[in-house]
Amino acid sequence: MLQARHAAPKTEGRSQGLVARFLAVFTVLALFGGFAAIPADARPADPATAEAQFLSLLNQERARAGLPALWSHPGLVTQARGWSGHMASQDRIFHTTTLAADTAAVLPDWQRAGENVGYGPEVQRLHDMFVASPTHHRNIVGDFTHIGVGAVYKGDRIYVTFRFAKSPTASPPVIGTGTPQGNLWLADQRGRVYNFGTAPHHGDARNIALSRPIVGMVPTATKNGYWLLGEDGGVFSYGNAAFYGSTGAMRLNRPVNGIAATPTGRGYWLVASDGGIFAFGDARFYGSMGGTRLNQPVNGMVPTPSGRGYWMVASDGGIFAFGDAAFYGSAAEPNRRLGAPTVGITTTPTGRGYLIAGSNGRVRAFGDAVHRGDAGGLVLPAPISRIQMTSDGGGYWLVGRDGQVYPYGNAGSRISGPLAISGNVVGVATR
Repeated sequence: MLQARHAAPKTEGRSQGLVARFLAVFTVLALFGGFAAIPADARPADPATAEAQFLSLLNQERARAGLPALWSHPGLVTQARGWSGHMASQDRIFHTTTLAADTAAVLPDWQRAGENVGYGPEVQRLHDMFVASPTHHRNIVGDFTHIGVGAVYKGDRIYVTFRFAKSPTASPPVIGTGTPQGNLWLADQRGRVYNFGTAPHHGDARNIALSRPIVGMVPTATKNGYWLLGEDGGVFSYGNAAFYGSTGAMRLNRPVNGIAATPTGRGYWLVASDGGIFAFGDARFYGSMGGTRLNQPVNGMVPTPSGRGYWMVASDGGIFAFGDAAFYGSAAEPNRRLGAPTVGITTTPTGRGYLIAGSNGRVRAFGDAVHRGDAGGLVLPAPISRIQMTSDGGGYWLVGRDGQVYPYGNAGSRISGPLAISGNVVGVATR
């Protein structure tokens, strides 16, 4: 364990003797922890997945102590990954001598910093050893707000670095109760629509005997109406949303699970889990993955701002671009994986980038999209189901299946408490 304080940087120096002695003991513990063969399927598929598991376990330990979760900071993550790689290259673990300067580089107003490092055969065993060590556990339950976890594989070892920091101005949103900040609609699988802020309620499908559950929603161009989408491709129109057709009466190869509207609001696309695209109104067909063997099912789509193209995202984070939609990368790439199924995609106002979200709350940014934080470090009460960009691209919301809303950037500063929702939230739209 290593700690430093902004007001008293000598603390770092005073800790060095204890750190060196403890590291020697910890190394022995790691070796005695054993490197017995771990089944291949017990190891994470990639370092990003290991990092997500480490962070989740750490925040669960903080929750048991009645403490708030630490939020992942991109700058600290980059530093932690670099340090883990440095240790792996030398086949040993040791602390940085520049913790204060490193922390100040990404959080100029930092007040407190710490570091845990280690290696071992797999995530759970390493976590258990950190928790069992009073010195390392002090950081885990310490007075911090942010963290960066970096993992690197070398042979049968995982090298991991935890960079802890406390920053008063970069503190994460406070989890509270109440309604979400923002002008939002949420829709659940039973067809109920919940409106917040200035978003008016135009009606919903709560009194309709649905043949299949609702799986999505999208607003009209003027935001004075919206469509709800059923899993069978049935489309339900409210407000100034006009009905342009559906696949409700068609025999589908796979269920429909996404809807996107054209910029004019006079048409929409439906996407099925096999990548099939169905275009209605003034929506044009630019291609699909129907008939192509996919590694994982498609579970969402978003059009370009021009309406002359669209992206589809698969549950493994794979991206398929059609028309004038450019490919900027995907979460299927080894170093960009989410560690959980992808649940949504949202594009920037320019159309030159997009965000992808996983059910674990992690977010990946591509192109000109900006990562403004995520819920990957939280112990979520329910999985994330959707992501939605703000109209100016300055922020975004993550929405849990329980209706809890997590805002980032200019999307707001408060997280809602669980809402009285009758079924899983499957759709989000902003006014």
